[in-house]
Amino acid sequence: MPTFKPLILKHQQKEDGTFNVKIRITHNRESKYIATGLYIKGKQVTSNFEIKDRSVIKKAEEDIDNYWEIIKRLPDVSGLNVSELLDVLEKEKKKTQKIEMDFVKFSRDHIEELKLKKGEKYAASFNTTINSLCDFFGRSKVLISEITTKNLTSYVNYLKSERTIIRNNQFKKPVTTTHPGMGNGAQTYLTNIRTLFNAARFKYNDEDEGIILIPHYPFRKYKLEKKKLAKKRNVKPSIIKQIIGFTEEKKTRATFGRDVFMISFYMLGTNLIDLYEADTMEQGRIMYNRSKTEGRREDSAFISIKIESELLPLLEQYKDKKKKRVFCFYQMYSTSENFIKAVNIGLKKVANSLGLPELTTYYARHSWATIARNNCAIPKEDITLALNHIDTKHRVTDSYLETDWHIIDNANRKVLGLFRPKLTPEEVDVINDNFFENHPDIYLNLDEVLN
Repeated sequence: MPTFKPLILKHQQKEDGTFNVKIRITHNRESKYIATGLYIKGKQVTSNFEIKDRSVIKKAEEDIDNYWEIIKRLPDVSGLNVSELLDVLEKEKKKTQKIEMDFVKFSRDHIEELKLKKGEKYAASFNTTINSLCDFFGRSKVLISEITTKNLTSYVNYLKSERTIIRNNQFKKPVTTTHPGMGNGAQTYLTNIRTLFNAARFKYNDEDEGIILIPHYPFRKYKLEKKKLAKKRNVKPSIIKQIIGFTEEKKTRATFGRDVFMISFYMLGTNLIDLYEADTMEQGRIMYNRSKTEGRREDSAFISIKIESELLPLLEQYKDKKKKRVFCFYQMYSTSENFIKAVNIGLKKVANSLGLPELTTYYARHSWATIARNNCAIPKEDITLALNHIDTKHRVTDSYLETDWHIIDNANRKVLGLFRPKLTPEEVDVINDNFFENHPDIYLNLDEVLN
């Protein structure tokens, strides 16, 4: 039978003067050494380099007792050499060993892997979630054992209440902002945490070998809430006409907000983060992959939108002269978050001027969809395509079909036709001369914009 003894090795003293406590295992006249997590200094050692600190010996003996418990459960080990026995002991030990892993550090490392596999847009949501988790705990290190049902419940309550957040701006200076309570977004954060937690279990647990380093799973008890129907954030066509006609004497944050709102509306309610990042314009179309779902779809959430005549003046005004992206918004604001915040500030002023209770960037998307259905009788399937949503009902069928973008072109033309501005031939010439000398494929069709 094997024997165990805690000891230190004289020749393995570290630079700081400490020794790592080893456990020597002797079996069939061979010995091996097992490193422990214990370290002692010279004053805890006798002149013969024996451990004299009883508390250290006691902790080492607890490890030895664990090894004996494993041996009792094993069949006859007498035929194993010491190396083989040590391998068996370490493998069996892992089956009952827990790890106190820093969940935040693991998550950030995993997010870097997601960036490489699925792109930065997909990974960004997970970074935001982990930042909020650190805000909730008030520290940058959170052990995986702290991801419990109780803490998840408290975390959701935290997200749903007004909270103050401190972040560094582009100049590395801390900025304090107040955020209102979340709605469905809270469940999105929980879904992200569950994804990261599952990734940790996949990495550290091996059910086939019986190795369970992360034994608990809080999502067995904590059930994610079903998302509630989104708040209706749409306005009637009459209000859209008022927004189109909104003017101020000078260029202000309000007129900028109005402009971006209408760009989004003219582009099928495109999300602002996609306006900020869109980088492809060719053959009279703007093309991009929707940030929100790009990493979760086989088609990378690609969409191609025809440039309609209503969009042309705004496209001219906010074009990227460097031609790196479609719009120059990335030059005006360092991040998409700052861009969206600025637009919403402007829209709040527009709402006040027009006597509206609320107006945000979401209204452009919701209003386009509602007007398309209720005022233009466009089929829901076509609206789903225009909004770049997944049609779960026809997922299999869609895998056989090539997307026909003319479907959403026709839908958008019907919606925008309700607000069609009447351009004079002279106005058409100005637009063509100013912007489309390098894009002859987007020249306006006079019959389209004058009739």
